[in-house]
Amino acid sequence: MKTMSKRISAYALAFLMVLGVLLPNMVSAQENITELTVDSENFTIIAEKKGQEIRVPVYGLTSDYKKAPITTKDFTTSYSKANFKVYNVEELQTKEGKTAGIKVLVNKKTDGVIQLKYTKDPSKVLPINVYFDKKQDPASNVTVTIKGLPQEYKYTLNSVVAKNYKGSFGEDTLKNAPTALGALDQTGKENVVVKNGFLHSIDGLEGKWDASTSTWKGWHYTVNGKEPQMGAGVYRLSNNDKVEFVYK
Repeated sequence: MKTMSKRISAYALAFLMVLGVLLPNMVSAQENITELTVDSENFTIIAEKKGQEIRVPVYGLTSDYKKAPITTKDFTTSYSKANFKVYNVEELQTKEGKTAGIKVLVNKKTDGVIQLKYTKDPSKVLPINVYFDKKQDPASNVTVTIKGLPQEYKYTLNSVVAKNYKGSFGEDTLKNAPTALGALDQTGKENVVVKNGFLHSIDGLEGKWDASTSTWKGWHYTVNGKEPQMGAGVYRLSNNDKVEFVYK
């Protein structure tokens, strides 16, 4: 009996020692959270049908840019109730472990934004853009210009059609509508790399941190002289659009 009591005490002591090591780290992570974040593929969500259910894990982002698990008390949501129904989910399993998140039910075949506010600092708002992949006719007479390479390229496309892209090019890209990214592909330009619906590199020229100016340099795009606040993979083109890809 004494031996068993000693074993139980040893197990209890070991458990307390482990708890003493892990618990401060968890508390520290919670204290260091400055804002909210989601996985890169969830900043933009493409809905394919009415009634679709989408689950999105939400994390805290610490001051040193590391993910930390949170609970549903750490955020609030706002959205158009005509477009979606959004439910908080206390635990979602991810490759990093369990964290809180949201469940989105698509009510309407329209685009919309879901905003997540960090409870401790409501000024920190995380937008999640939802685009409904509805069918759209081809866009005609589209001009595509590429600037930033040793040579400038300019193309005039009689028609930009919807296309179901595969691999990284198809990530966060509409497949039922002509898009700015699709126009770039349909120029025939090779060596184009896309990540999460955003243009990453053309002919090996990719985005990078410029230490001399403390700024990020990379590929941007404009349509008719204006820079859309969305990835080129979800920008729907219209007839006579002028698309320009610029490295700056």
